[in-house]
Amino acid sequence: MSNKSGFDLRTFIFIDQMQPQLAQFIAKDNRVYDPKEYDAAIMLELAPAMEIHRMIDLALKATNVRLGSVVTERVFGLMQIQHEDQGEVIEAGEAVLRQTGLVVASGTNLDDLSDYRPGLIAAEERQVCHPYIESGIDKAGLRLIAAELGLDDLKDLPAAPCLSSRVTTGIGIDAKLLPLVDEAERGVWRLLDEQLEMTGVRCRILEAAVAIQIEAPAPLDLAHPALAEAEAFVKNLFVSRGYANQVLKVSVEPYKKGSAFLVDVVEVNV
Repeated sequence: MSNKSGFDLRTFIFIDQMQPQLAQFIAKDNRVYDPKEYDAAIMLELAPAMEIHRMIDLALKATNVRLGSVVTERVFGLMQIQHEDQGEVIEAGEAVLRQTGLVVASGTNLDDLSDYRPGLIAAEERQVCHPYIESGIDKAGLRLIAAELGLDDLKDLPAAPCLSSRVTTGIGIDAKLLPLVDEAERGVWRLLDEQLEMTGVRCRILEAAVAIQIEAPAPLDLAHPALAEAEAFVKNLFVSRGYANQVLKVSVEPYKKGSAFLVDVVEVNV
């Protein structure tokens, strides 16, 4: 994305919590400040390449972020900044965008407006624009566009919601709990895959409880003995990892889209 000021933004990635695997991978060959597990980070790439040094100077002086990486190529320059405080990282990114006059665009489409998405509220607060919404494009339209462009690996890409969406509104996000949610879902899938016809598994985090939601093409038989095995598996897994208070109640129920959210929809001004 370019603008009248002559800057060309190729990459702007905000990571709210860097997972241990990624932090360790970056640190393996890093020559600046290594990121810590669960740091927030921004990876930004723009042209002209040499301007990246001025943006680094601006970000480091405006906030308490640390420089994680810098690469200068012939056309583009790249920087990675990080900090344990998300607010510091967000402010550093905004300082750079204000200086360049660039705008961040999201990939939100019309279908995303039918569900409660807290990220859209944050995007509105940060003046993020939504080109697909402005153009009236929904998910089906995006798949048609991908097919027209020959992007076969994207046109049928299945939905992959963030693990934080498994946590009920109002419950704080525990970064160490999210990998456990993923492990529970994968484990339940392995247990039930050959016994039930299903298309998805969700492990919903409630107040002192976990709801295992099964997505299936036919009505779910809640009396099926394999479901009791799934409940026991999830409870034992959470207890073994120190989260016994989270599984005071474990239940199995049919999948319901957006059931972790206590708000139906969110209005977004575009």
